[in-house]
Amino acid sequence: GGLGRAVASLFDEGKMLPLQLQLQLLREAMVGGGRGPWLLDGWPHSAAALRSFEEEVAPVVPEGDRKLRACLVSGLVKTEQQWLRDGNENLPCLEMAGDRGTILRLQYQAGDFVHRGSVLLEASPPEALDDDAEAKLRDAFAIGARRTALQDLRFLIDELVEIAARALSPGVNDPFTANSCLDWLGAALADLARRELPSRLRAGEDGALRVIAHPVSFAGFVDRAFGALAQYASADALAGKRFLAALGDVALGCDARGRLDVLRGQAEAFRDLADRALQGASRDAVLARADALLRALTEPDHKRRLRDGQAWLGGSA
Repeated sequence: GGLGRAVASLFDEGKMLPLQLQLQLLREAMVGGGRGPWLLDGWPHSAAALRSFEEEVAPVVPEGDRKLRACLVSGLVKTEQQWLRDGNENLPCLEMAGDRGTILRLQYQAGDFVHRGSVLLEASPPEALDDDAEAKLRDAFAIGARRTALQDLRFLIDELVEIAARALSPGVNDPFTANSCLDWLGAALADLARRELPSRLRAGEDGALRVIAHPVSFAGFVDRAFGALAQYASADALAGKRFLAALGDVALGCDARGRLDVLRGQAEAFRDLADRALQGASRDAVLARADALLRALTEPDHKRRLRDGQAWLGGSA
C-alpha cells in the first residue's frame, strides 16, 4: 500500500524513517497482531520516541507503578545527559529528588545490561513521584542495543581487555598487540589513580541525601582491567613483564595506601599465576620483576623506588 511505498522510497534514498512513520508502522502492526504483549527489540531509540509511543500508540509502564522500568526487552543503559560535568555532581535525578523531597536509588549505571521489566531506579517515598516526574526521570536514561564510550569507562576497558586476551590466545599468539593494550590500560588507570571518585551518596543543595548511585571504586576498575587479563598475561613472559610494568606505572600515580594495597594484591595474585604457568628462565625473570614491584609497593617511598626501576618498568622486556 501507500505506507509500504513511502517506506521503500525512503530506504532507496538512504534516509531514516521519520518518527511519525515509525509510530504508524508500529501501530498498524500491533493492531493487526492481536492483543499482545509485543516485543520491541532495539526500539525506541530515545526518550523522546518513548514518550511519543506512549502518547500515540500504547503505554509501556502499568498505571501507578512508580518504579521506573526499562521499556525494552533487552538493551544497554546509556545516559542522554551529561550527569557529571565541570566537576559538579549535577544529576537530573538529583534535581528531581530535591524538588520532590524524595530519595532515588539508581539500580544501574551506564553500560549495564537491562531487560524488559528491569527497575532502573526506585523512589522513597513512592508517592512523591507523579506522571510528570516520572516522564522527566525517563529523559535521564536512554537504552540502546550497543555500548558506547560516552560515560561508560568500563566499555573502553573491556574492549582493551578483549583485544589483549585474544592476542594472547594460543591461536593468535601476538604478545606485542597485548603489550600495547596493557600500555593503554596502565595509562588510563594511572590517570584514574590521581582522581577522587564521586561518592555513591549524592546530597542536594540543602545537604539532605537525595540520590544513592551505583558504587564506583578504584578497586573495581583495577580488577576489571588487570584482574581480567592476569590469567592470560601470566602465561607469556613478554606480556607478563609488561603487565607488571603497567601496574608499576599505575602505582606512580597513587598516594592513598588503600589504592596501593589494591595494586599489591593484583601483583601478588599475578605472581602466583606466573609461578604455575611459566617454566625455566621465563619463570625466573617474571617472578624477579614481580618481587621487585612488591618490595617497592610496601615501602613509604614507593614512588622513588619505582622511578629508580624505570629501566625495566618502562622497558619493552
